[in-house]
Amino acid sequence: MDGRARRRCQESNSGEVVQLRRFDVWTRAIVAGLSLLAMSADTGSAQQHDLVQLVQPFPVVDGDVIDAPFLGGFDVPRPQFVDIDGDDDFDLFVQEISGSVMFFENTGSSSDPDFAFRSLRYQDIDVGGWFFFEDLDGDEDPDLLSGLSFGLIRAYRNVGTSGPMDFIVWADTLSSSDGTPLLAEPPSIPFVTDVDCDGRIDLMIGVPAGTISHYELATEAGARPEFNLVDDRYQDIEVIGGSGKTTSMSRAQHGASAMAFADVDSDSDPDLLWGDFFEPNVILFRNDGTCFEPSMLRVTDSYMSAGGHVLDTSGLNVPRPVDIDGDSDVDLFVGVMGGAFLPATTSIENFYFLEATPIGFELVSRRYVPTIDVGSEAAPALADLDGDGDLDLLVGNVIDPVDPSRGSVTLFRNTGSTTAPVLQLDDADFLGFEDGFSPTPSVVDIDGDGNSDVAFGRFDGEVTLYLNVGTPANPVWQLETEAFLGTDVGSDSFPTFGDVDGDGDLDVIVGESSGLLNFFRNVGTAAIPNLVLETEEFAGIDVGQKSRPRLVDYDGDGDLDLLIGSNRGEIFYYRNDGDPSIPVYVQSETIEAGVIGTVSPAIADIDGDTDQDLFVGTPSGGLFFYRNNVVATSIGRSRPIPGRREQLEAYPIPATRFVTVALRGQHPAGRYQIDIIDVVGKRLRSLEVASPNDIGGGLTIDLSGVAPGPVLLRLSDQHGTVASRLVVVL
Repeated sequence: MDGRARRRCQESNSGEVVQLRRFDVWTRAIVAGLSLLAMSADTGSAQQHDLVQLVQPFPVVDGDVIDAPFLGGFDVPRPQFVDIDGDDDFDLFVQEISGSVMFFENTGSSSDPDFAFRSLRYQDIDVGGWFFFEDLDGDEDPDLLSGLSFGLIRAYRNVGTSGPMDFIVWADTLSSSDGTPLLAEPPSIPFVTDVDCDGRIDLMIGVPAGTISHYELATEAGARPEFNLVDDRYQDIEVIGGSGKTTSMSRAQHGASAMAFADVDSDSDPDLLWGDFFEPNVILFRNDGTCFEPSMLRVTDSYMSAGGHVLDTSGLNVPRPVDIDGDSDVDLFVGVMGGAFLPATTSIENFYFLEATPIGFELVSRRYVPTIDVGSEAAPALADLDGDGDLDLLVGNVIDPVDPSRGSVTLFRNTGSTTAPVLQLDDADFLGFEDGFSPTPSVVDIDGDGNSDVAFGRFDGEVTLYLNVGTPANPVWQLETEAFLGTDVGSDSFPTFGDVDGDGDLDVIVGESSGLLNFFRNVGTAAIPNLVLETEEFAGIDVGQKSRPRLVDYDGDGDLDLLIGSNRGEIFYYRNDGDPSIPVYVQSETIEAGVIGTVSPAIADIDGDTDQDLFVGTPSGGLFFYRNNVVATSIGRSRPIPGRREQLEAYPIPATRFVTVALRGQHPAGRYQIDIIDVVGKRLRSLEVASPNDIGGGLTIDLSGVAPGPVLLRLSDQHGTVASRLVVVL
């Protein structure tokens, strides 16, 4: 079992959250950063599927409205602030998932930043295990270094001119002048800067032995970058253990590191901040020399402190000093990756912002980018828990953020409606779950009395049932049994309920750690269930490990299909090609969640448009959301061509009179067409494009006459749809 848990956010997010934009619900549903994920439906299926991933689909409230609720949560955020668009203010990039980086545009100013979410996967660049933006070719725009497998480093060159940046692979494996590959052993994160003020970029790589290797750019401006070794023990620094929080382990430890150089004491030379796997804080090495002749002195192991309080974390802190507010002092941001200390302490509060003041740091936030985040391996379930006709949201975790002796479940109550949901945090410890770890909720009327009951799978393999002995509108939850099924499926039970055999009562399928499915047939009645284990290998389905099933009529043909999460970051779709009484499960699409680890699905029509939307619980304790945008029209569906990987970017979002689109990825020559389609599938306008190159650098489209609201920009060639992008028009 993963030991990570998350501390519940108990402090107000006021001042930390970008204020809710004054859009209507539809507008906010599709603001920026959308990435299209199309599922090619089988022609035998009754319903077509077109899933669009949204980060801001509808309001989610936790004290304040969360600007980007469906980011998937944070376990190991690695931030960097860089002016990516040349407007003289810092934008924000955050890496949580290996291989991709999130982008937040600063829509404020250099003195009053306001970060707006733009993309989960910036330009779809594979950044590997780490990333760092720096101008390597001297053309005054940021290039990019990223960490590959086995410690290799890739360089991307920014060949953009105006409009969006455009990164191409420059050096697939960064090397020295003699061709020796440079290595940055993961999970250490290097830092790039001119550390000695000689006008050449330096690459500083932390070594697992606790030292720093200093490399300097050896090539001239514009040439393919090569770095030569200057010193394999920079300033003779060696971090072993430290004087931080004491543990039972030996202090003679060394390991992964993350560093940053900045002039934190305003004496015109760079000092060194060091985060280490075996350090609960940030070490400050003060430069008592000069920039040209540094002399680094270790002065404190608790640089991250505020108001006289040391802010220790679980270790491996990623310091990012930057003057974020333009007041000429160096503020401090810290992403917590988690090291040798209890991960539960900072598994939710892991993106610190400390503002520099004349008397020291002031702690502004422990969650600089708020989002839904309940704990590791979030397990969502949707149901009307209060009888008001709309869907509420339950999310289980592995370990309670406050009490590490058990798991917990969070309730988000829908205070909106069936078509315009508003999810508001109602209870961060729903029912005070006391029955072990990893509660995985499933809502069902198990006794046929018209009330919603709640069942929880558990880490120990049992299923706990709470009956609603009240009414639908005023539920009273009563623990019925801690071992509802009367049997143990091993570990990591995950129940889902449905009438699998069409006899009018509810059967149960229970996922487990092995990846198989256990089928319990109800041989009783709808009011008095009698569940009998019929098979531990239902339908011969095996998804690897940690099967997390949901029974739902996903294709709208009147029988129950299966969507099953797994520990591989994939959701498997098994379509029922039989009928309501004799199911025949056939593996269909697989939905890639883009994460590594256990994912859990929840499927429901959250927006009242008659198709099934998808919530995905992630390993980081957050949620992804996919709206099912099935629109049956004479012009057909927006479905990318299999094997094609183009990405259509659009900015600004929301748009007013004009919107600029740019095509990313490999694309063949030929004529293209851009269609503007409204929400009911009507084609409003079409534009012919002579060549994909006309879109690659950015093509501006006049939206005059297009009514306010969401529209789909669909790019096609002679083979069909190439890429799509949803845009809000104001």
